[in-house]
Amino acid sequence: MTTHRKTKHGYGVQNEVIKKRGRPKKEGQSEGGQNAQNKFNNFFNADHRKKINQETLDENIKNEEKAVKLNKIKDILIKIFNQTKEQIFQNIENIDKYTFYNLIIENWEKDEADLFPPEERFCYSVPLRKDETPTKLNSYNLDQLFFNYLKEFSKKVNDDYLWFMFKFIVLFRECINLKNKEQIRSENKSDKRQLFTQIYNAETVPEACNYFFLDFLMPYDNFGLNKDELIELVQHFCYWLYINQYTQSHLTLLEE
Repeated sequence: MTTHRKTKHGYGVQNEVIKKRGRPKKEGQSEGGQNAQNKFNNFFNADHRKKINQETLDENIKNEEKAVKLNKIKDILIKIFNQTKEQIFQNIENIDKYTFYNLIIENWEKDEADLFPPEERFCYSVPLRKDETPTKLNSYNLDQLFFNYLKEFSKKVNDDYLWFMFKFIVLFRECINLKNKEQIRSENKSDKRQLFTQIYNAETVPEACNYFFLDFLMPYDNFGLNKDELIELVQHFCYWLYINQYTQSHLTLLEE
């Protein structure tokens, strides 16, 4: 994957995830970091991602960035669920039983100030060593971060890319839960949440990327999604986690 990203794209996935301890250094402190920041900021300005005819919209409408309607979000999630049910949702009777769908629907139209108040921000730190005990944190769990990412950037994209972005997040979430299924079984947490993304923070998410592409997507021909575009979006999501300090791990952005 590293070779592919170096030769085909401006930045790429490294096999070795760079670890940093303490407060992450701001990427803007170096020329390379500034280039990476610019690529991140301009990601949704690409023609195939941005809203159609966005340049011609009235400035007041463009600046307002109205939220995507809930009915559209429901339709997208139902379509994704039905398309992938045989592969990854065999044990869920219908979409109303899908916890991530319910989280999105229940919160989509809330004001930002009302989203996930402190008493709802709960997760454990991911142990970085075998002998390390998870720490209980008053912070966003992975499901909440997936939601925040979708809500923040859904306003910037056209309908086709909105569907692509949602499908990526759903697939990546299911991949992470599958990858960590045995860990959750062995821990026997006292709370009622049973999935990794409901319990843990995002610290090791970048380390799951190779598993996502090689073990989860490849057997199903990437679930019909363009692999190059998926790699770009994975990079954007992981960089978003990193600059918001939801993880100290990051996928290095390669120079042009």
